[in-house]
Amino acid sequence: MKKIISLILVIVLFSSNLAYAQKINSAENVKLGNNLDSFINYLVEKEKFNGNVLIMKGGETLVRKSYGYKDSEAKLPLSVEDKFLIGSVTKEFVAVSILQLEEKGLLDTKDKLSKYFPDYKYGNDMNIENLLIHNSGLKDIINRTSLFSNTGYIDAKDEDIYLNIINSELNFKPGEKYEYSNTNYYLLSLIIEKITNTSLENYLIENIFKPLDMQNTGSLKAGQKDVNISPNPVLINLTIDEEIGLVSKSKGAGYLYSTLDDLYKWDRALYTNKLLKAESLNKLITPVVKINGLLNNAYGFRVREDKSYARKVYQNGNTIGFTSSFNRYIDKDISIILLTNIGEYDVNNFMNPVEKIIFNNNLNYRKTVAINENVVGEYVTFPKIYFKIIKKDGNLYFKLGDFKDSFMFPVNENELSMVNTKVKLRFNASDNIITSVKISPYNIVGIKYK
Repeated sequence: MKKIISLILVIVLFSSNLAYAQKINSAENVKLGNNLDSFINYLVEKEKFNGNVLIMKGGETLVRKSYGYKDSEAKLPLSVEDKFLIGSVTKEFVAVSILQLEEKGLLDTKDKLSKYFPDYKYGNDMNIENLLIHNSGLKDIINRTSLFSNTGYIDAKDEDIYLNIINSELNFKPGEKYEYSNTNYYLLSLIIEKITNTSLENYLIENIFKPLDMQNTGSLKAGQKDVNISPNPVLINLTIDEEIGLVSKSKGAGYLYSTLDDLYKWDRALYTNKLLKAESLNKLITPVVKINGLLNNAYGFRVREDKSYARKVYQNGNTIGFTSSFNRYIDKDISIILLTNIGEYDVNNFMNPVEKIIFNNNLNYRKTVAINENVVGEYVTFPKIYFKIIKKDGNLYFKLGDFKDSFMFPVNENELSMVNTKVKLRFNASDNIITSVKISPYNIVGIKYK
């Protein structure tokens, strides 16, 4: 009897200690969540950040919140249930679909493309895996600055786009090197449709979205109104409806929309065998191509290793007026999902400080920078583009022709960054007089003339 009583006491004490540990852990997570929210609000205040954020740790919510507006001019706030285009995060779903079909014996990732596209002259030179890991050599023609910047393709059909692809020369011999190309995932979409005799959209609905109850995820369609299309995306001589029409044709390269909660369901499923067997899951996230000794490319994902978090499996997406980032720290059970309704957002500007806060408890992100206000004035670049840096309401703005003024925030006293983009202007001065400017990442140089 004494032994039984002692055992009961041990169990009670252990349970009490476990409950206390869980409370401590939850309290720590609350503090961490507050620190993360404070940082994101700092971005809102200083850099006009706009979007939805979900950060989860061990099943606990650190941040699930909207920041900013659907329409900044109308002051219409975002909601955490809002749908966003996810761009290249779409590729993750295509990669899983390919592996599902491989499990069923309907294809092999080593299959030559000639098996599916017998009229393609390079079909015997590359296989499905080359497409999955972006070392096929295929030109990237499924993007706005090439194929989809041409209004002539608004009414293009699949066969028109396919003919454009197979009639293009390769950039390099398949397998020779890595080069990201949306065309790879367009062809993977066609392979899925050939094998299943249905559209990629229907395949995803039946084999991924329905099983995971992802009711707010789907493919963009021309004229669709329930997706949170930004009222001011960066357009290339096209209306918003025309750009939506073009994106809808990109298939598995980037035509899906989703929400924070649906993408978290996707994240959770990738820890289970609900979609793929363990062997295929491992294949999905095992790097095949190493880039610059740091970045590894797997099937539909990129993989990064770091001593603070071990492995990060992720993908970023960018499309008309939208940027997304889907990050899984699989050894720490941490998920970070970022959805913004502004295109060309510099994801690293968000992710690097967030990772430092989570993994290093580093809260040193607040910068007080005084820009040299002599940057205000008029500039001309080579080739000839005229623009102004103006000051209003105490802030600096980039003004180009009749386009809407773009807010700029200081990186240091001689460098400005355009809000929510990767565009930076670095100014050169002589005796405190601004003489010239360099615009990155485009390596455009200009001079100040007024």
